[in-house]
Amino acid sequence: MSWRVLLSPIALLIGGAFGVTLMLASVNVALWVAAFATVVVSVVLVSDPHHDYPVLVWVVGFNWLGIVAPVLAADLAGIPLSDATLGPYREQAVNLNLISLIVFAFGIAISVRAGRGLVAIERRRDPPHAWPAVTVHTGVIAYFASLGVAELGNYIVSNVPQLQQPMIVLHLAKFVFVYLVAAAAFTAGRGYSWLVVILAVEVVSGLTGFFGTFKEAFFLVLIAMVAVGRRPSLRMWAFGLAAALLVLFLSVVWTAVKPDYRRWVSGYSGEQIVVRSFGERVNWMVDHMVDRDFDYWRSFNDMINRIDNTYVFAQFLAQEDNGNVPELPSRYLGGIEHVLMPRILFPGKETIDDSAVTSALTGRIIDKNTSISIGFIAEAYYDFGPGWMFVPVLLIGVTVGAVGRYFMTRKAPELIRQAFTATALFNFFQFGTNFNKALGTFLVGFVVFAVILKFAYPYLALWLADAARRPARTAAPVEMN
Repeated sequence: MSWRVLLSPIALLIGGAFGVTLMLASVNVALWVAAFATVVVSVVLVSDPHHDYPVLVWVVGFNWLGIVAPVLAADLAGIPLSDATLGPYREQAVNLNLISLIVFAFGIAISVRAGRGLVAIERRRDPPHAWPAVTVHTGVIAYFASLGVAELGNYIVSNVPQLQQPMIVLHLAKFVFVYLVAAAAFTAGRGYSWLVVILAVEVVSGLTGFFGTFKEAFFLVLIAMVAVGRRPSLRMWAFGLAAALLVLFLSVVWTAVKPDYRRWVSGYSGEQIVVRSFGERVNWMVDHMVDRDFDYWRSFNDMINRIDNTYVFAQFLAQEDNGNVPELPSRYLGGIEHVLMPRILFPGKETIDDSAVTSALTGRIIDKNTSISIGFIAEAYYDFGPGWMFVPVLLIGVTVGAVGRYFMTRKAPELIRQAFTATALFNFFQFGTNFNKALGTFLVGFVVFAVILKFAYPYLALWLADAARRPARTAAPVEMN
């Protein structure tokens, strides 16, 4: 990745001020020291100052945020984490996750760096003008076209439900073009208005859906900002900080309205469905966001607890300590078997029920319409114990790194390789996701994106080349008789 952003004066000032403030105010200094040491080691493992794939840093950094969330929550409450509910088990879960993060990052590094991997990737850099340029405008056109493809996918799923998983992944193809538009805008220093339009579309569609999927586009924009390979301008910094603050604000608001909204949008059925029209959903969200007085502090704390991927693990550790954990089939073996039985060939395959696993391992009663995962780190602990649990985590890291390396080394422009690598990795294998669901979605995503890059991109490249020549034809002088 390019270090110009992270080592710029503004980034160092913000990071330094945040770190000093945190250490002075925290009552969990030892945990923070361990956490910061872990993230530094993990970042060094997956990055290189001469390569522009910051999504690898994002992958470990995003998981790190889920690990330190309970430490931050304890600080906000003014208590050591050891004094919180299930305190000793919370600390144990945090420490096991921190070790897992380093192992996970090491696995990524093995795949990316093996066989002089980074040098090989460096040699694939494009010579000047080797490929037609992706402009903001061509990226915007492709983005809106991808929305149409996604709607076609919805129609296919309605008729062939067995294709639901690959069609869900196909929805993520739009993020390739979000990344391209962001990178083109940051590189050219113009086109920000179109980027704002795309983010607005993502916010409206995300906030009016069931799951609130509006954050992902912002994440891709921030990753692209780091990947452009030059020191950011003040405009880039302003845009990046504004995007980060906006997604934080919207996340807090979504946390506040989510329970009422989901009950209303599902017609009070208790199911994960949308029965209200788009116009009704927009009006409901506007009314509740504008006219309602939020307890922002409470919503912020609820949001932190929501991204905490260690609490359920701590509940499991407490159950184990009390000898109340039942015998379940291997979580990892079951996940592999689940992936090897595609639903289109096995229509009777059992539906994944994350909450049932969580209830069995923690003794926690979970509402039937709520899905709570225990996470693949906890499942590794259950299957292999505290000594061997890091072996499957290492192999998962190797798999993630291998997929990243695959897209980094394709025969395509560097910007295209960045976009596909970022989209294929940025939102997969989160520590709080169960192994069977994480593995299945990740592998299907790899196949779908690989097929798109291999077979669809050549046609896109032809269109880009034609678009690049078009201005020249328009500007050609006209001979007068």
